[in-house]
Amino acid sequence: MSIRKSEQDNRLYRHFTLPNALDVLLISDPTTDKSAASMDVKVGFFNDPEEVPGLAHFCEHMVFLGTKKYPDEASYLNFLSEHGGNHNAFTSTEETNYYFDITPQFLEETLDRFAQFFIHPLFTQDSTEREMNAVDSEHAKNIQNDGWRSEQFLRSTSSVDHPYHKFGTGSKATLTREDIREQLLSFHSKYYSSNLMKLAVLGQESLDQLERWVKEKFSDIPNKSVTLPGFNGRPLSEPNLKRKYSVVSIKDLRTLSLIWPFGEQHTLYTKKPLNYFAHLIGHEGPGSVLSYLKKKGLANSLLAGSSVETSDFSFFKVSLDLTEEGINFIEDIITSIYQYIKLIKKDGIQQWIFQEMKQLAEIGFRFKDKEKPISYVSSISSWMQQYPISNVLSAPYLIDEYDPELISQHLNLLSPNNMRVHVFSKSFEGKTSKTEKWYNVAYSEDAISTELLQKWQDPPLNPELVLPNHNPFIPDDFSLKEPHAEYTSSYPILIKNSELSRIWYKHDQTFKKPKANLCFDIVTPVTYQSPKNCVAATLFSRLLADSLTEFSYDADLGGLHYSLSATIEGLQLHVTGYNCKQRVLLQKVIQRMAKFKVNTERFQLIKEAVTREYKNFQLEQPYSRALYNINLCTESFRWTNEEYIEAIEDIDPTFLQDFIPRLLESLFIEGLIHGNISHKEALDIFDTIEGVLKPKPLIITFQEQRVIKLTKGKTHLCRMYGLDPENNNSAIENFYQIGISTIQLTATLDLLCQIIQAPAYSQLRTTEQLGYLVFTGTRSDRGTEGFRVIIQSSVKDAGFLDERIEAFLKTFRADLEKMPNDEWERNVASVIDRKLEKDKSLREETKRYWREIINPHLYQFDRAIKEVEVIKKLKKQDMLEFYDKYISPDSKERRKLSSQVFGKGFSMVPNEEAKKNPDVVVIEDKRAFKRSMPLFPLVYTGLDRKSSRL
Repeated sequence: MSIRKSEQDNRLYRHFTLPNALDVLLISDPTTDKSAASMDVKVGFFNDPEEVPGLAHFCEHMVFLGTKKYPDEASYLNFLSEHGGNHNAFTSTEETNYYFDITPQFLEETLDRFAQFFIHPLFTQDSTEREMNAVDSEHAKNIQNDGWRSEQFLRSTSSVDHPYHKFGTGSKATLTREDIREQLLSFHSKYYSSNLMKLAVLGQESLDQLERWVKEKFSDIPNKSVTLPGFNGRPLSEPNLKRKYSVVSIKDLRTLSLIWPFGEQHTLYTKKPLNYFAHLIGHEGPGSVLSYLKKKGLANSLLAGSSVETSDFSFFKVSLDLTEEGINFIEDIITSIYQYIKLIKKDGIQQWIFQEMKQLAEIGFRFKDKEKPISYVSSISSWMQQYPISNVLSAPYLIDEYDPELISQHLNLLSPNNMRVHVFSKSFEGKTSKTEKWYNVAYSEDAISTELLQKWQDPPLNPELVLPNHNPFIPDDFSLKEPHAEYTSSYPILIKNSELSRIWYKHDQTFKKPKANLCFDIVTPVTYQSPKNCVAATLFSRLLADSLTEFSYDADLGGLHYSLSATIEGLQLHVTGYNCKQRVLLQKVIQRMAKFKVNTERFQLIKEAVTREYKNFQLEQPYSRALYNINLCTESFRWTNEEYIEAIEDIDPTFLQDFIPRLLESLFIEGLIHGNISHKEALDIFDTIEGVLKPKPLIITFQEQRVIKLTKGKTHLCRMYGLDPENNNSAIENFYQIGISTIQLTATLDLLCQIIQAPAYSQLRTTEQLGYLVFTGTRSDRGTEGFRVIIQSSVKDAGFLDERIEAFLKTFRADLEKMPNDEWERNVASVIDRKLEKDKSLREETKRYWREIINPHLYQFDRAIKEVEVIKKLKKQDMLEFYDKYISPDSKERRKLSSQVFGKGFSMVPNEEAKKNPDVVVIEDKRAFKRSMPLFPLVYTGLDRKSSRL
């Protein structure tokens, strides 16, 4: 059977079904440097027994922890780690998806290990009891997260007659039962049947070889001929519709969501009727709902589209971020949405609108970037459950058939009688009457009056609302430019270096798509001179983007994107996508920057939104705060979030208008032009930017950010209580500072991280069950390097986590010394494979080069090759000496900084007690601490930013 694929996709595909009814899709790609596979099992939390919420998710966790053929519960993780592999899984409403990638020569053995999950997992009593803690920790991580709370709130208030209402994550409370292991075995035995499974495998090998392996490894999965039970009722029906829910948020949010239930959409993939009105209602151009509401000062953003899709139903959702004023005009905002729906109905279904959508979808599919193999197979195995195999690659992207009658039928379901309304806001606190069961979400529920429903059913037309015009940004030139011999290189080359700018250029000869990425680092010392300037630069970037929305939205639909953001050094501007109309968008952005006028009304609204973001940062996950505090303690000067909150109060439109010319007066612009673009065009782009902005060369000096050099032999301790009083998670980042980045150092450190990753995860997460989030890796900052361990835990305090990390590091040293030579060589090969892994898209390659340019201007474009040469020569004794000096708890030269956040219900040892240890430095005043410490020198490469250094 022929499988429809992108015309630029040169991979080979084969579909077949094993005798046990397992559906398989093979992908042969001789050029891949990662092989991958994914199994999708058509069973999810819809199939949980009512009395055991979270069982499907728990089963997903447990299959990794040992099988009859490979009983060691760390075997799979260790094998992947030693051979350059990764793995993960997820459980959703109707499916559980498992996936991995691996260095190609080890695909066959990994497939054998992978297959055993579905043949004979052990579910040992010991691992069952321990892994419940991991599930509970995962749930605890999500309890104070508004996104998770919102999803479960919708489920919990849906019909109890439909499995959508279930609690899919599970927790220790729902899983602690005497018969939990029997429940797991029963669940796996009942539903893990080959006739419910779809397997996707991608490898370098021929299709014939891949097929032989799959038949050998997966034919023993039992086929129990399972027929999944049908669903009763509808998730949202009469008792759950025509209602408004006022919900208390954790963060200071003001979100309005309108939700309409529809039938399933998978079988309508060639027509995608919901996409038509999602495109129109979600449009952001002139005359759109969002444009109208922004002018009224009621909303800042709007998203429209399908939010939940299952084999039984789907939801269409419109979500708006409201202004402070908007929360008081909910009815008027909903009226405007129904006015637009009425406009769509009045004007009729327009074929030209459908054709534009179809054309853009075809272009996007034609020039689709290659995904990472692990993501690709995971998606494909899931799509195999939803679409015919002939269209399994194209169905999620393309729209083939114009069916105005079907679109109209679906449009008629966007009725107030088929709708429910959610309003999330902190302002409802103390004013609610109900509490959701699983996340303790406080809310009130009110029936929408008959009068209001009638008003929304037939509102008057609004003359300010109009359908969009034809999109001028649809790409129309896909020709590939021939490279100039003088400017052909494997890495970016410097084609201009003046007192105003520096241009790095690389013509793409790898991906050969009509796309380019333009990256600009606009350096100005004005940005970081004060917290007020930092905030002003952020407001400028946000207001500029806000003012361009009506123009840039068509470009965004046409696959052409831009972003402008404030940084420590100034501003960063990126323009990415199809190159044929890139200059039009870039010129518009630059011209708007040069002549920007602050709109007073929009200023107030954007200021309020940014203020909320700063304040909401205080309620981020504890591990985020632990990481943030490391930055505050190690960077020579860094303004704090609290200082931004204070500074923004003093900024008014007049200050910002006066600030912008100062911001852009003296600049140095460093850029990377990469893709389907000539060197002459690259030079012309910079001429255009300089001609429009007309900057002076940088003459104002400023102190560049530097890194604090921690004291040898000391543990520096930075501790705090979490700022969310209801979050019971504690978190820690232990940072072991090493020194100035060199090829030798980074290569050695990366190999250490490769070796330590699996045993750390196995010990700290799987065995000790300290928390769901356990991470080891490098930490790079301003040309310096270090090693770090991060844990977030709902069961232990940060001080205890520190003790367990140190205990692990002590025992790991002995394991490292005893490591057999073959294991050492496997780890060396694994990290080499990772470093030499090819970029999968132009975007990935651009990001790799851009990192070398901006942080910290090292320009080591061939870094991976140089590091590999070092790694090949490293011996185990070299690593032991490195470890003993920089990481080992017994080292007298180790520089350690422990950033600890204590959650609700945990207490920390008083500072005075901690100070009694002569090897501990307690950081009570971060600025005072930094003033007392030496700094690492700046890294200098010979390419200076002109007068920007002291």
